[in-house]
Amino acid sequence: MNTETPTHDTKLLCAARGEPSPLAEPACVVCGDDVLLDGRYRLDAVLGRGAMGVTYRATRLVDGATVAIKELPFHRVDSLKTT
Repeated sequence: MNTETPTHDTKLLCAARGEPSPLAEPACVVCGDDVLLDGRYRLDAVLGRGAMGVTYRATRLVDGATVAIKELPFHRVDSLKTT
């Protein structure tokens, strides 16, 4: 499984409605359709939640590869920057 980390400007959109998904869950809480990350990944399942964020199993749409995506809180991302 590949691991890819999205950046601050990523967008979670409902695949059916094309509108922002209110929560980062594998299914849109409004209509139940897939949630897409930047139009490149489909969130398939939550693998785990913890103090450092949420990890998802996702599918990279361009080639169907299964990847893991870690969502980090902004304050955690900023503290990980190196100089």
